[in-house]
Amino acid sequence: LGVVLHGTYYVVSHFHYVLRIGAVFGIFCGINLWWTFLTGFIYDKIFMSMVFLVVFVGANLTFFLYILLVCMVFLVNMLIIPIFTLFGMLFLLMVLC
Repeated sequence: LGVVLHGTYYVVSHFHYVLRIGAVFGIFCGINLWWTFLTGFIYDKIFMSMVFLVVFVGANLTFFLYILLVCMVFLVNMLIIPIFTLFGMLFLLMVLC
């Protein structure tokens, strides 16, 4: 199964779901917990529930489309758009000069 899915959008979606979303929710939980210990200020539960729902739904809507592309091959050269490479070269010339 690993050989079949290697280099596909499934790997990209799994990476984003596990690492990115997990890290964001971990940071939010850590800030919420330690901020109350350090300052004594407690966030409103309704507000924090709304923030959680917005971030949860937004992250899942963003990365769910990758799961629909499970067996589609992910090619790095699909990310290279000629107009961006032109701007990148111009930016590099401005920085070096």
